[in-house]
Amino acid sequence: MYVAARSIDSALAVGVNYSDFSGLVRSPSREIVLASDRLKYDPTASVSMIPALKAYQDLLSMYKDSEEVWNLQINEKTYDPSCGSPR
Repeated sequence: MYVAARSIDSALAVGVNYSDFSGLVRSPSREIVLASDRLKYDPTASVSMIPALKAYQDLLSMYKDSEEVWNLQINEKTYDPSCGSPR
């Protein structure tokens, strides 16, 4: 998860385009699903992973929100947070 998140940070620092950013956002999503599954189904998985997993889930949520805003900007739409949809 760390490597996937750092990849996004590094790409943003040098000026990533929307298409590449969208692809980068999918990588931590996969890692989070795998880590969540491991916690659920692997009895040897450490519960100490839970706070870190939650932090990465929150980070991924922020990246997905920014991806949505960027997409709306590309399509010249605005986002109305009161109803949760573009207008």
